[in-house]
Amino acid sequence: MKTDLPATIRPALARWAGALLVCSLVGLGRAAPAFADEGSDLMATLSAADPQRMVKSAPKVTAAQVQRALAGEKVKGIEIVDGEPAAKGYGLSVVNLPIEKLWAAVVDADHHAGTMPLAASKKVQGKRCANNHVIFQYIDLPVIDDRWWVTRIKFNSALYTATGGKVWELGFQDEHKNQALLDAVDPALKGDGVAIAWTKGSWTMVALSPTRTFVQYYVWSDPGGSIPAGPASRFSAGAVEDTLKAVETLAKAGKSTCGGSGQRPDGSPL
Repeated sequence: MKTDLPATIRPALARWAGALLVCSLVGLGRAAPAFADEGSDLMATLSAADPQRMVKSAPKVTAAQVQRALAGEKVKGIEIVDGEPAAKGYGLSVVNLPIEKLWAAVVDADHHAGTMPLAASKKVQGKRCANNHVIFQYIDLPVIDDRWWVTRIKFNSALYTATGGKVWELGFQDEHKNQALLDAVDPALKGDGVAIAWTKGSWTMVALSPTRTFVQYYVWSDPGGSIPAGPASRFSAGAVEDTLKAVETLAKAGKSTCGGSGQRPDGSPL
């Protein structure tokens, strides 16, 4: 077993937080100039979508944050939760890419390893890039024990349909209480790693135009083992930015083809 060395774990914690994206997203191209009316329209879209959001624990977006994202800033931060040691990490961005390309980059987990800070990323159950599939991901960490997790990815069909295909949402949550599923994962993939305690989060995208997309990403996790959830989650904001850059690389490279099995949130072909 590796031994924790508090003075040297900060880089490892940042890498771990960034990798939990399970399903991790989004490109960061330069946004077009922001206008107040565009920000108001986007806030109205997000507010109207709120009641139909599948993942209710996602941090609320403010008008000021939306305007900063529209102006080209990569907005990121953490949200402290009363009574919980782990904080939520979140990021907002406006990306000069079609929503379909960003969605494919997020859901095609088989292409995450290497570009993301992951040693392994693989679909282990369900149809690739489709609703209700399960993925396994593993990260190598220096000094502390490596970590792995198994998450289920679900699409929000109702929200997509209600907004005429303008708002896309997926949610992810660990399956670590499903022992039968964990036992079915190839032991060679787990190696000497330790399962994280839990993770959940979501990706929400809004099509601003055929080639421009607003993205909100959030992750809330406890690494488990000997890593305190509170200090670890304080690194989430910076790590979210690294994850977003990695997905931008995937989306622009066009590697996330989903093997022809990709789906939009309503189940129609991607």
